[in-house]
Amino acid sequence: MIIPNSQLADSVLTNLDTPDPKVRLRVPVGVHYDTDMEHAEQTAREVIRRVQDESDAGVGGFGGDIRWTGFGDSAVTFNAVLQATAPEFRFDLANAFIKLLHRRFGEEGIEIPYPIRNLYLRTGVEVSGPAGQAGPG
Repeated sequence: MIIPNSQLADSVLTNLDTPDPKVRLRVPVGVHYDTDMEHAEQTAREVIRRVQDESDAGVGGFGGDIRWTGFGDSAVTFNAVLQATAPEFRFDLANAFIKLLHRRFGEEGIEIPYPIRNLYLRTGVEVSGPAGQAGPG
């Protein structure tokens, strides 16, 4: 079908397929390697449901999701998946989620680790054994 530009310019167009304004977002999270991952996941899911239902920015009833993503330098990482009512509210929803998750992880004893590095230095210096005795050498 060919429609001349002049005809389009003089017409009223109606979009019959308006997209849903809701948008999903991912919030990256890391927990200490010693963390019970099932406990961390359950706690994060509870926080997602609460934020989704109680925040004006969240889509009520959206259960969200947890997707474990990798083994980082300092943490086992996952993405928390939430849904905002509109694109402009995704930052408000992430903000509410992060604050509540941080508090709940603290209450549950789930550690969000600081980045750490273990250094092994080769100095050539002999290391003492137990009780100050010289080590093998």
